[in-house]
Amino acid sequence: MLRYLHDHAIRGVCTVKYMPLVWAALWRNRTESLLTLVALAVGFALFTTMFSLNVAYERSIADARTKIFVCVAPTRSSAREWPI
Repeated sequence: MLRYLHDHAIRGVCTVKYMPLVWAALWRNRTESLLTLVALAVGFALFTTMFSLNVAYERSIADARTKIFVCVAPTRSSAREWPI
């Protein structure tokens, strides 16, 4: 089969058999084709956004684990100076 496709490709014969049929269907249903392409673009955009947010959250959690947080509690003398 591979030899058959290779021989036809060398001779210049189109190996994509159904491309004219697909092309005609795309132009026949223009609105449906456009909505399908928009839906695919939105899906890829949402997937990319979800993936990048996940990476950002993982990096921020890793950065927070490496930092040392020091909690300073107020002393009695400084607590009396705070306005209530």
